[in-house]
Amino acid sequence: MMKNKTIIVILLCSLLLASGKSTRAEILWFSFDDPIGDGYPLFGPQTQIDLTGMKFTYDNTTGEFETIYTADPGKPFIGEFRLNTNLFNPDTGTTNENPSFFSDTMNDFNLSTSTTTIVLTGTNSRLLSWDLGDFVANSDEWFGNPSGGNIGGFGTGLIDLEMTNLHGHFIGDGIDSAFTTITIIPAPGAMLLGSLGVGLVGWLRRRRTL
Repeated sequence: MMKNKTIIVILLCSLLLASGKSTRAEILWFSFDDPIGDGYPLFGPQTQIDLTGMKFTYDNTTGEFETIYTADPGKPFIGEFRLNTNLFNPDTGTTNENPSFFSDTMNDFNLSTSTTTIVLTGTNSRLLSWDLGDFVANSDEWFGNPSGGNIGGFGTGLIDLEMTNLHGHFIGDGIDSAFTTITIIPAPGAMLLGSLGVGLVGWLRRRRTL
């Protein structure tokens, strides 16, 4: 019995040490939601695409990111349009564009079949400075602008969706002015460690009752 306990303690310690070496490998994320049916015409026809949300996940050790955009099934992504994402993080310790301003723009599409989800991926070194607990804004209404002036286009919406085939006329929807906080997605290794710990504790308790 004592030998079994010793083996289990050694195993747990090894797992804890291994997980401690990869604490910054966890994936961070934040998201923005937008009400259904709030699209509006700015310069042209009535809104044709109704953006309902954006989820942003990234690794701040590599700068790799994934952006998932969603649209209302009643007004999905279709035809020619452009997705622009501009985000401001005032908690990087500076308002300099590098690293406080993230931009992934000029993503042009021409879809013949509608979809409610679009996924974009890439790498941006500025995300190496974006940490857990930081505030992120999609509008200059909350924290101002990164140094260099208004980069958001129309002054309030940093995230925007616009058509590209009507002389720049905006007939898509944008995310409502908002800010959010960066949180964490547990790494698979951390979840595995928790499962192993619970399983080993249960096994020990069963052994004691035998």
